[in-house]
Amino acid sequence: MLSYFLESEFDGKKRIELLRKLYSDDSSNNIYLLFAGRASQEAGDIKEAFESFRLSAMQNPRNSKALFELANMYSASNQLDVAEMLLEIVHEEENEDSEVLLTLGNLDFAKRNYSKALKLYKRALHNQPWNFSLLNHIAECYRQTGNYEKALHYFKKSLCLNSKQSDVLLRMAEICRQTDQLDRALKYYDLATELDELSKESLMGHIYCLIQSAEPRRALELLNRIESDDYDVVFARATCEYLTGNYEGAIRLYTQLKLMQ
Repeated sequence: MLSYFLESEFDGKKRIELLRKLYSDDSSNNIYLLFAGRASQEAGDIKEAFESFRLSAMQNPRNSKALFELANMYSASNQLDVAEMLLEIVHEEENEDSEVLLTLGNLDFAKRNYSKALKLYKRALHNQPWNFSLLNHIAECYRQTGNYEKALHYFKKSLCLNSKQSDVLLRMAEICRQTDQLDRALKYYDLATELDELSKESLMGHIYCLIQSAEPRRALELLNRIESDDYDVVFARATCEYLTGNYEGAIRLYTQLKLMQ
């Protein structure tokens, strides 16, 4: 009831003021600092949020919630070693907490400790088998270690839980393109482009895959959807014009590329 009252009934500024007053009246009650830190985060006051979480942790060094929030803040500022040290303390208290396991996994992933990250993600998934984001993290570990079929397997499982993930379809397409499975890659690029027609990353990947598949006319159709004329777009257009026999247009575009260098 208290958490609902403090987090829902007031806007950020009023909530922070109330929590500070409550804490000054009862400085032994650690929960006010925790809520004050979260309210400050929502209001964009990172310095004040950090101080609230720090004080909360100092009052109770085994306060896993405050330590977890501090760890996230250290991680966000790229102080990964400090974040990991705090999370290990939290992990002792909350051994199978999925959020803690996920955050520890993210730290190991950032350090390229993919095998360790994978184990942590899988433990978290055991508690939350419906969590498609965890499946994506697992897939990405396999992708980074070159186990592409396993990566595709977990990305597919993720799509079964949430089919509207254009970024996942894009990563699947990139894996297939990397491994010369161009037909499969085109299928995933088609699906990704359907979900996000304006994504330049998706369109450019799709275009280069079509060029590799000797379909420059289809690639040109997609290029017409892109409004920008940066180097990559002009280069792809020049290549398509050359492959379709429009040599004059290709020379004009290649000349334009020289001026852009």
